[in-house]
Amino acid sequence: MLENIKVGNEENKNMMKKRRRQVLFSGIITAIGISLHNFPEGMAVYLGSMKGLRVGLNLALAIALHNIPEGVAVALPVYFATER
Repeated sequence: MLENIKVGNEENKNMMKKRRRQVLFSGIITAIGISLHNFPEGMAVYLGSMKGLRVGLNLALAIALHNIPEGVAVALPVYFATER
């Protein structure tokens, strides 16, 4: 009977490890996608600032607010995968 508990426990650990790897991979892919997405945003702020400081600041503020949910989208999978 103890052997069954031990085997079941090992299977559970392996499933958890696999799931953590999948979640971590998801977070990493999301981070890469957001990094590629942020380059044009930076260019927009730069070009807006060249037009005028007010335009650049408004764009920067809008993009900063826009980045909050993106940060959560990256942080949550990594947090759940690493438990840190």
